[in-house]
Amino acid sequence: MDGSFLQASDLKSVKSPQSVSAKKRRDLVDAAKMSTSDSNGENGSVAPLSLSGAENKPKDEVAMLREQIDDLQKKLLEKEEALRCAQSSVNEMNAAYATIDELRRQVAEKEALIRSTNSQLHDAKVSCCQLLIDSDLLVL
Repeated sequence: MDGSFLQASDLKSVKSPQSVSAKKRRDLVDAAKMSTSDSNGENGSVAPLSLSGAENKPKDEVAMLREQIDDLQKKLLEKEEALRCAQSSVNEMNAAYATIDELRRQVAEKEALIRSTNSQLHDAKVSCCQLLIDSDLLVL
């Protein structure tokens, strides 16, 4: 697998080796400085260093990695926003469940009141009928 063609999915399982170590790059730069100092013109100016392909490759990799970092940061922000949205939805659902629980409690209270009232009504009917029977107004 060529390190210059790594994709984000490849980076999870494979660590790409650097093509030129930092020490080698320093040595190359030092050697280039020494060779250019010998070939300086009469005015003492230093000739510009030409970067070899080996030195461009790490810059390309760094640029690629920075781009991948940017993409991952964007994805992270999107996921954080989705998480905030989900947390908001959970909070709304919890509020709805609390409202439902309160309504259930009120319904149970009212059902108990209805049962009590029905029982009292039944007792009143029985008492009324008993009074009518006792006063001979109601014949069975």
